Amino acid sequence: MHLVGVSGTFGLQSSGLKMLLNGAKSETGFKRKAVNSVLNPRANLELGIALSKYLTSCIDSSDGLALSIYHLAESSRVNMELERLPISHGVRKFAILNSLNEEELVLFGGEEYELVFTFNKMHATELSQMGVMAIGRVLSNSKKGEEPSVIYKSKVLPRRGWVHNA
Repeated sequence: MHLVGVSGTFGLQSSGLKMLLNGAKSETGFKRKAVNSVLNPRANLELGIALSKYLTSCIDSSDGLALSIYHLAESSRVNMELERLPISHGVRKFAILNSLNEEELVLFGGEEYELVFTFNKMHATELSQMGVMAIGRVLSNSKKGEEPSVIYKSKVLPRRGWVHNA
């Protein structure tokens, strides 16, 4: 069995963008952290190199978590299921304060410089010790002629993410 994993949490950058572009409200500490994540993004290259020998597929999450998982599913012609979301600390409170959906911030925001990947379950303990969070699993091969799907809470996730403006 293969699992779906991530190298970090999500939603901080999309929260920061909402503050910068839309004037969304936030507590000072969270605002500083979220805005800084947008203005000074950092990729954890050392972790990516260390993980590489364990991974069966991998992509960066710059276009959002949901779309990144769809890219992996489509490339491998498999269906995937998310069992939990890697929510950044403070995102839930920020979403409530601004009447936003925290799952939308986490799944569709984009610009997180994290890795999204699959790996064999037998490496779960080692990868967890390296800071990896398992968030789901590979279900099965998609049926011939059907597009692969990503399931969360028993529903197919929309295939969307960050939209780049020309």
